[in-house]
Amino acid sequence: MRTNAKFLPPRLLDLGNGQYHFNHSVEVQADENGQPDYYYESVLVNGEPTYNLLVTSMIADRYSTAQELALINNFNADKEVQAYVDYQRYRELSKLIALSPALLLKAEVDALNVGITKIKITLPLAKVVAGGVYASLADLLMKKKAIFASTDTHVTVWVSYLLEQHQAILAADPEVTIET
Repeated sequence: MRTNAKFLPPRLLDLGNGQYHFNHSVEVQADENGQPDYYYESVLVNGEPTYNLLVTSMIADRYSTAQELALINNFNADKEVQAYVDYQRYRELSKLIALSPALLLKAEVDALNVGITKIKITLPLAKVVAGGVYASLADLLMKKKAIFASTDTHVTVWVSYLLEQHQAILAADPEVTIET
């Protein structure tokens, strides 16, 4: 939840009742009197703020359980794939934010988010199935549980990184598109 205060918030604010506010993504803006206003994300954490609970609380703050199930089920039905990719990116970002021992500025969180950008690769299905030019790539992606979706003619895969030599091979194929 986006909130604001007249003071710089701590990373973890103990509410004294077994609950904490986990704060991050701080931005400073001057008010009408030139005094600082701090705007930041604040997540309610119920219990001892362990890494796992921080991550879980951040995800639960953005997505209800019903929304998560819908995202997963829609993805499994090849629907709303981009929404699922965005959800997975937020899960990865939550893990990075939770790892930080310091209160993070919004610019730092934005930089972390850039680091987990997914690369979207679309390939002809015939080149990915067994015996196709990219069959070994498909096998590797399946073992790594990559996010992918398919139609009758194409397969789209989202990956976190692509080796230079693989990017060169894929980029040389006019039937393949790569988006970052």
